[in-house]
Amino acid sequence: MTSNDTRAFGTRITLACCAALLGVSSASAQTVQTSAEKVQALKASSARGIALEPLALGSFSSDTVYTPVTPCRIVDTRVAGSGGPLTANTTRTFDVDGTTFTSQGGFNGSCGVPLGQAAAVAMTITSVSPAGPGVFVAWGLGTKPNASALNFTANQIIANTTIVPVVPGAGADFSIASTVNSNVVIDVVGYFAAPVATALDCTSVASAVTPVPYNAYTSVDAICPAGYTVTGGGTFPTEGTLGRPNIWTDGSPTAPNGWRTWVDNQTGSSRTVQTYARCCRVPGR
Repeated sequence: MTSNDTRAFGTRITLACCAALLGVSSASAQTVQTSAEKVQALKASSARGIALEPLALGSFSSDTVYTPVTPCRIVDTRVAGSGGPLTANTTRTFDVDGTTFTSQGGFNGSCGVPLGQAAAVAMTITSVSPAGPGVFVAWGLGTKPNASALNFTANQIIANTTIVPVVPGAGADFSIASTVNSNVVIDVVGYFAAPVATALDCTSVASAVTPVPYNAYTSVDAICPAGYTVTGGGTFPTEGTLGRPNIWTDGSPTAPNGWRTWVDNQTGSSRTVQTYARCCRVPGR
């Protein structure tokens, strides 16, 4: 093993590769042999003033959310009328967001992937009794990639769960190709789609009706329930009129999580004020 190499969990990796991922130069990388030593090396780099900033994660062009579904069969080429086994070195396209999959040998009904919304689908792809050793390739409807979704040997029944980009909407959504004749079985287990906007769960709470002495600056608080965040507030006209001459109010959020009204009563006598807070949360949290 050279000075530029190390081993972690039995896998040979280069420090140049790790340094690039961590945003440091190869010259700054240290030879590390265990996870504990790796942590110590990172601490040492930080102490020397080397910035360890991770590369950007996720997609700059899309923001998708994973939704699991009950495993559901969309393809089974062993079933009569499904088109039969895949033929060596040919491509076949399949639907994933339809309302029935009987023509593909699958379930007679929806498998939970909404029409025209999924950007990618998590699916378990199974080869059944292939004619020889080979691979399945799975992708959308464009150019076939040079990467396998499943490798197999002759007469083997073997499965792999993978994520396949799709072209959603009516008709075919994705492609499968095999290097040898083989039956294929495909079960959907989830999908990735753009998040759906959800209305906030909001409620209003009020303070007790609070006496406000004359010529005094008094605070009156309304506190949100646990799990809610204050989004606004104000005061109620507790004395039966919207006009309250010589009562000056100012409001703002206050700790721990509510709305505070400051009241300056210049009416010449004691009055009453009630504060309300508008409190919201994301549903389900």
